[in-house]
Amino acid sequence: MKFFLAASNIYQRNDAKYYREYDFSNIVDPNTPSTNPFTGLDDTLNLFYPAATNVNNGSNTFQVQGNLTWNFNPFTIKVNVNHRWNENRTGVNWQNLNRSNSAGLNQNYTFIGSLKFTQVINPKAFYDVIFNHFNDYNVTMDPIFQHNIALYGDSLANAEYGRTLRRDGEYLSNIRAFGLTFERSDRPFNNYTKTKYQSYGGKINFLYQLDKVHELKTGGELTSYNIRNYSLAPVQLADNIRSIADGDMIGVYDRLDNYGYDTFGNELNDGVNGPKKPIFAAYYIQDKMEFSDLVLNLGFRLDYIDTDSKTFSDPSNVKFDADGIIDPTSMVEVDPTLQLSPRLGFSFPVTDQTVFHAQYGKFIQQSQLRNIYLGFNRTSDIVKGGFAELNPVGYGLKPERTTQYEIGFKQQLGENFAFDITAFYKDIKDQIQLRSIYADPTAAHKQYYALVNGDFATTRGFEFKFDLRRTQRLAASINYTYSDAQGSGSTPTEAGRAVWQSPTATPYFPQQIAPLTFNQAHTGAINLDYRFADDDGPELFGSKFLQNFGANLLFTFNSGHNYTQFDGFGNTRVPNEALNSSVTPWNFQLDAKIDKSFSIGSLNLNVYLWVINVLDIQNVVGVFGTSGDPIDDGYLSS
Repeated sequence: MKFFLAASNIYQRNDAKYYREYDFSNIVDPNTPSTNPFTGLDDTLNLFYPAATNVNNGSNTFQVQGNLTWNFNPFTIKVNVNHRWNENRTGVNWQNLNRSNSAGLNQNYTFIGSLKFTQVINPKAFYDVIFNHFNDYNVTMDPIFQHNIALYGDSLANAEYGRTLRRDGEYLSNIRAFGLTFERSDRPFNNYTKTKYQSYGGKINFLYQLDKVHELKTGGELTSYNIRNYSLAPVQLADNIRSIADGDMIGVYDRLDNYGYDTFGNELNDGVNGPKKPIFAAYYIQDKMEFSDLVLNLGFRLDYIDTDSKTFSDPSNVKFDADGIIDPTSMVEVDPTLQLSPRLGFSFPVTDQTVFHAQYGKFIQQSQLRNIYLGFNRTSDIVKGGFAELNPVGYGLKPERTTQYEIGFKQQLGENFAFDITAFYKDIKDQIQLRSIYADPTAAHKQYYALVNGDFATTRGFEFKFDLRRTQRLAASINYTYSDAQGSGSTPTEAGRAVWQSPTATPYFPQQIAPLTFNQAHTGAINLDYRFADDDGPELFGSKFLQNFGANLLFTFNSGHNYTQFDGFGNTRVPNEALNSSVTPWNFQLDAKIDKSFSIGSLNLNVYLWVINVLDIQNVVGVFGTSGDPIDDGYLSS
C-alpha cells in the first residue's frame, strides 16, 4: 500500500493588484441643489483612498488532498480525495470605500473524490472502472446578516449596525460630486447569491491487444448532475420586505432566479423550480492497426446529452397564468441529443526519415449550462417584460458541432534535427447568438431576448515546429502557428443591442463573415536551453562547479487581435469601418531562468532565479475602439 497526503493553508490579506491614490476632499457638486432634501445640508465629500491594494479583499483558503493505492496483483485499487474551503471578501473600490465594512462575504466549498479499480487480465488485456463524485457550493452574501435575507432590507435590523434606510426597503441616495457617484457609509451589501453543483459518475475502459496488428480500445462513461441556483437582484432585497414576513413573494420577486431552492432559499427537490438534473453519457470504440508501413486509428464515439430543460411550444406566443407566471403547459421538454461521431487518423513513413500523418473527426459539445438554465420567475419576467436583456438564456439550445481536419508530415534531418509541419481546418456550427424573439400580435407579451443556435465559424492555418536535440549542451525548439478565424459572431452576446427586427411578421437578421475578435494570426515561441550534465564543465579546486547548471531563454510573440473602430460613446456608438477590420499591436516577451541542482546526501535541491519579462516590455493587450489607443479613449477631446 502506498499513500500520499498534502495540506495547505493560504492567507492573503489583499489581492496583488495595484491601485493609485485618490484624494477627494471637501467636494460639493455645483450642479446639484444647495441643500439635501433629507438632511437640509449640502452634500460634502471627504474621501481618501490610499495607494496600494484593493481595500478589504482578503482571502483564506484551506486545502487537503491525498490518495491511497493498494496493489493486489493482478488488480489495483486507488482512492483520490481533494477538499478545498475558501472564504474571502469582495473588496471595495474608491467609489464605495465608505462602506468597506459591508464588503460582501464569499464562501466556497469543493469536494472531489474518485475510486479507480484496475485489473490486468493477461499480458494482452486490462480494464479499469472509475467512480467519481463532485460537490461544489458557493455563496455571496452580506457579512452581517449572511443567510437571513429577510433582514437585508429591514430598517430596524440595519439600524442596530449603524446602517440607515430612508424607509423600509429603500436606501439613502448616493453622494454625487462632479458627475461621480460615491456610496454612503451606511449602505448595506444588498446581494445574495448561492449555487450548488453535485455530480455522480462512472467510467469503464477496456484494452485488448488482439494480435501484432490490432489493438482494441472500448469503453463508456455516464455522469448525472444536480444543479441548484438562487440569485436575488440587489433592488429586490430592499423591496417590500413585509412580503417576506407574510410569506407572499409572488409578483414581488419576479426577478428572483431560483431553481433547486424555493422562494426563501430553502432546498427544493421537485416542481417547476426543482433542481436541474442533466445527464451526459458516451460510448467509444477504437481499433489501432499497426502494419509495417502504416499506422491506422479508426474509431467511433456515441454521445448522449440530456440537459433536463424546457422550451416553449410556441416561442412567439407564450401563455401566462393569473399571477403573471408562465403557464407550465406552454412549455415542452427538450429532446435528448444523440450523435455518432467518427474519428480517423493515420500515419505512414514516406522514407526512413519522413512520416506523413493525417486526422479527421467530428465532435459535439453542449453549450455552457448557465446559458440554458433560468428560474421560472426570472424567465417569466424576461418574456413578459420586453426589456433589452443582454445576458439572457436560450430555450432548447442544441449542442455545438465541430468537424476537424488535419494533415502534415514530420522530417528528421541527421541525428539531432527534426521539424513538423501540420495544416488544420475546423468548421464549427450551431454556436449560440443573441436574438430578439418576435411576438405574435395576439400574444400577452412583447418581443423578448433569448439565445439561439445560429452562429458559425471556421478556423484554418498551419503549425510549424522545429526541434534540436541537446547538442554540445544546447537544446532548442521553435514553434510557430498561423491561423485565420472567421465567423458570424465572436461571442453569444456580441451583437448586444444591435439586434435587427424587421417591421413585418418575419424577423430579418443580416449576417456577414468577418474576422473573430479572438483571431490571432501569428503566434510563436523560441526556447533555448544550455545545460551542463553530471560531471561536466570546467574544473575549479578539484570540482566541476558548473555541473547540473543551466540557463534557459524563452521568447514568445503574437500578433494582435481584431477589433472594430467606431465613433461616439455609450449607446451612440456608430462603426466607421467593416466589422473587426482593425488589429491591436504585436506582443513580445523574453523570460530568463538560471538554475543549479545539488545533491546533499539523499536530498536533491534545485535553486533557481526566474525573471519574467526581462526587457520590461509594456505590451498592449487591448485598445479603445474610439481611438485605437490603449490609454486614451478620446472622450475628453471630443
